[in-house]
Amino acid sequence: GKVKAISGVKATASCVSDPAVGSRHELVRYDAKYVVDDKPETAWRCNGSGEGQQITLTLPHPSRIVGVGMINGYAKVFGNVDLYPQYRRVRTVRWTMPDGTWFNQDFTDDDQDLQKVMIAPRTVKGDITLAIIANVIVTAVDGPFVTADYDREQEQELLEQLNIAFGSIFTV
Repeated sequence: GKVKAISGVKATASCVSDPAVGSRHELVRYDAKYVVDDKPETAWRCNGSGEGQQITLTLPHPSRIVGVGMINGYAKVFGNVDLYPQYRRVRTVRWTMPDGTWFNQDFTDDDQDLQKVMIAPRTVKGDITLAIIANVIVTAVDGPFVTADYDREQEQELLEQLNIAFGSIFTV
């Protein structure tokens, strides 16, 4: 049958970047809840590589799941600026079920769509943990944010942030 995302999932994370000032001079937050808000233009962010960091997804009730999925980077576009290539992206995560079973999900880089993995149907009661195993390292930033007074220290900070725009757990 047709799959659908489970709504009402809550998310917490082992690290969260501090808020930043956005391009419209607004305060932008990067809390874990933005992984499950169904909005690709928002994101969870962690400083550094993110490797070893975890996001815990709490289902609102026991659920029969058939798959998981995630957008592996910051899928936000501001004007004509695509932010996805400007930050680290997830290459591999490990999904761990409440019973301790786990599987890895590898991501195609430069694919800003929701990348899914379908699994054998199972009923899940409890938390699902998503652990960052590996990421794509970005070596340089270019585009409209790079100007004559661009600070290389700021560039390094930008390159050292990992983002996940959206995650989902699927049911039938």
